[in-house]
Amino acid sequence: MKLTLRIGSLTDNIITGFLLTLGMAETGHLLMVFGHRPFSDAVICFAAEFVICFAASLVLLFRQNVRGREPGRQEKEGSGRELAGKDITPTLAGIALVFGLIVLFQVITVAFGDAVVLKGDQTIETVQSILETGQVYAVNPLTGQAYTTGVPKRIKILGLPTFYAILCRLAGIAAGDVQRGGGLCYVLLTRWMPVVVLFLTYLAYWTIARVLFPTGKDREKRLLFMAVVAAVFFVGNYMFGMDGYGLLYCGYRGITIRNGILVPYTLGLTLRGKWKRTLLCVAAEACIVWTFYGMGTCVLVTAGMGALCLLLRRKRGALRVVRKEE
Repeated sequence: MKLTLRIGSLTDNIITGFLLTLGMAETGHLLMVFGHRPFSDAVICFAAEFVICFAASLVLLFRQNVRGREPGRQEKEGSGRELAGKDITPTLAGIALVFGLIVLFQVITVAFGDAVVLKGDQTIETVQSILETGQVYAVNPLTGQAYTTGVPKRIKILGLPTFYAILCRLAGIAAGDVQRGGGLCYVLLTRWMPVVVLFLTYLAYWTIARVLFPTGKDREKRLLFMAVVAAVFFVGNYMFGMDGYGLLYCGYRGITIRNGILVPYTLGLTLRGKWKRTLLCVAAEACIVWTFYGMGTCVLVTAGMGALCLLLRRKRGALRVVRKEE
């Protein structure tokens, strides 16, 4: 049987896979922090979880493909296949060209540019300390000496450096290759990961575009929306704290992942009524960025959208009652 992918769910599958990968790394991280296990056990735990999840995803993909072939079953949410087999208008081609050029410039800037911002961040040093000591937060990554006052538990929970350290170990990158301004780990953190984050950011915003413009007739509007988003990132890279600045110059940081991927994807999920999946975004933010024990931006977005939906439902219910009385 020939397997085919449902394009409409591919975006969700990719982003969800990334969030689950962060969760797998967090499991190994917590194993080191609270189980006092060596880093090698965290790597084994991550590898085992990855293999299990990958096998499970193949099974689910096969079942989804079989169910999609059932007679009379229609795909939900617009699969995006409406773009195939249709004539490309000059307007669509022009918007696609502008969007492609902006994204290409951003990818070149991220992958080959030298303007990487490391100020105020010690991720690279933390990764190096993990690879050298085999433990997380065993020593101060800036001094190499043991902590004198200890590390707050909320800081210990943040597992993004462990995720990067696991990637380095699986890629065969030794601790000696971890250094600012050079080394394979430096390239991994400041070049490859920001490109991945940039790609996932546009996928997250694509989920919003599909909700705002749901039909195949709106393909030009969808692409225009994405071009506007890319342009905003392009012109918004002038100051630290701006999303465009983070994506182009420090895409490996947890705050960039939150602002670029988690927040827009949470908004896209709530617009589609997929409230349960927002828990993945909330958990991912709690694992990589300082929050009040998970009560971060994704929680605020979910709560705000939930309150708005309840308000709209009540207004609709009130209108129906008035119409019946009339």
